Formats: sequence, structure tokens, C-alpha cells
Amino acid sequence: MSPQNHAAWLMAKQDTTHTVQDAPYHPPLPNELVIKNFAIAFNPADVLLQKLGIMIDVYPAILGCDVAGTVVEIGSDINDFKLGDRVIGSAKPLPGGVYKYSGFQEYVVLKMPFVAKIPDSVAFTDAVVLPLGILASSTCLFHESTLGLELPPGTGEKGTLVVWGASSSVGSCGVQLAVAAGYEVLGVAGQRNHQYVKSLGASQVIDQGDADVVKEIVAALEGKHCVGAFDAISKPETLHALCDILHESGGRKVIAAIKPGAEALAKNDVVIKTNFGARDFETTGALHLWHEFLEPALAAGSFQFKPQAEIVGHGLEDVQKGIDLLAQGVSAKKLVISL
Repeated sequence: MSPQNHAAWLMAKQDTTHTVQDAPYHPPLPNELVIKNFAIAFNPADVLLQKLGIMIDVYPAILGCDVAGTVVEIGSDINDFKLGDRVIGSAKPLPGGVYKYSGFQEYVVLKMPFVAKIPDSVAFTDAVVLPLGILASSTCLFHESTLGLELPPGTGEKGTLVVWGASSSVGSCGVQLAVAAGYEVLGVAGQRNHQYVKSLGASQVIDQGDADVVKEIVAALEGKHCVGAFDAISKPETLHALCDILHESGGRKVIAAIKPGAEALAKNDVVIKTNFGARDFETTGALHLWHEFLEPALAAGSFQFKPQAEIVGHGLEDVQKGIDLLAQGVSAKKLVISL
């Protein structure tokens, strides 16, 4: 007999609240597993999907991208997980009414290879800060259609990467991944988060609010081999600043961005690429990244569960509370609820 599932449903397009109701339980396909969900983290994508009504085309709908829990059912093709394993996973609220992969529910189907075991000593609410950050940053950094950097683990000196928005959740993962792959990271973040970004492995951090931020970064890159830039914010003003920086610097003139349409903001001799073309990453670099690199790194403590979780509720009833708080803005932290 299948477990009783519940979900936080968005009942209609641009509805202002989530409604907790029963949801179907779905057994896994051969390359999938099912987890009992114990923690959810919130992302700007959750805010935008609800507010703007984009991408999701069938309602009621279930959103949510970051989950952590225990494995309760395993697909026939999976041999390296067992029942009861504690894992994090990248959930995917897909269009077309396929919501078994969405995160805002008690039982979530996760597709391999975007799942990783976590140490017993780490709370689900701490671990859940990573999945979407790792997915978004890794496809920007390592896929051949974006920056095409070498996968971790690695040792330098392979060049210097500029990461704008280095204290954000996606930026934090990008800094850690790039450093683990053997690249020097020059981070860009607000002044109050400089020590935090350095704790992730960045060699230098420059204040994004400085009037001369472009000149400062160009000066910092002098004499270095710049391998490009990763914009974890991807607003017009940050992309234009990075275009100016790479135009005036030696080295590679490519920016990886996380927002669709960012390519159109390129100027000078700089190219902007987004990670939305990295659809085959699950059959190329992701298996290595999530299992051969990430699981041992998490077990050894060499990859940190950052940014720090801030628990803002308990239970699916608090999904809307988490989204509303995130919409007000956060800095160097990730909003989480426990289930």
C-alpha cells in the first residue's frame, strides 16, 4: 500500500497562497528514487514562478527545487543507494502537469544523478541549502556550452574566475566548486559578506557597491589568466559591468549567466552564455560531480553546506511564509522549513 502524500498546491496561475491538500504518491521509474522529505529550501525561482505565472502551464501545480530526506523506494536501475539513506536532491517542478518531481510535498521523486548522500551528523535543514545552487552553478561552470571549466577535484593554477554575487546561494556553490576544481576565485559581493566569501575559498573579494568596482576588478586581474566570469545574479547592471571588466582584461571574454535571455545583454567583444542549453549534463558531468566528487567532499567536510540555513517554519503550511520572506530579500543565507 502506497504512503499517503500531501503537497502545498498552487491552485491557479499567480495565486497568492499555497494550499495544503492530498497529492498522489508516485513509485520511481528505473533511474529514479523516492524520498520522504524532511526539509525544503526556498529559491528566487519559487518566488518568480508563483508571482509571474511563468513556465508552469497546468494548475493546480506543485513548485519547489530543494529537498532533503530519506530514501523510501528505489528504481530498478539504481545500485548505489539503499533504503534509509539520507540524501539531498534537486527537485524539478516541470511544466506539463508532471509534479511528482516537485519539492513542496512529503514524498518526492528524484531523478538520477542529481542526488547525493549526506553525512549522518548533518541536519536535513542544513543540508538542503545546496541542491539547486550546485545544479545551477555547475552547469554554468563546467558544461561545454557555457564556461567549460575542468570538473573538480583539481589542483591549480588553472586561471582566475570572477564570480559576481559570490555570497548568494548559487554564487556560494559556484565559488566552492571552482576552487575545488583548481581555479582561483575573485569574488564580488557586498562589504559585509567579504569574510564569508573568503571562507568559501575566494582569494580576494571586491565590494559590488563601490563606484569604481569595474576598475578595481580590472586592476585585480592584471597579470592573471582570466578564464571568464560567472554571474550568479545576472541583472543587466551586473552583466554590463562584467562585460566592461572582461573587455578591458586579458584572457577569456565569456560570461556564464543564470537567467534566460541574458545573451542579448552582451556588449563589446564579450559573449554571454546561459546554462539553459546544458540539458545533457546529466549524462556528461553531473554523475561525476554529484557522486564521485560531492559525496566524498561532503563526508570529508571539504565542501560546506553554505550559505547558512535560517529555519523560518515547520510543515507544508509554512511554504507560503518562506516564499513571502524570500521575496523581501535575504543576504548570505538560505530560508528553510522543516517537515
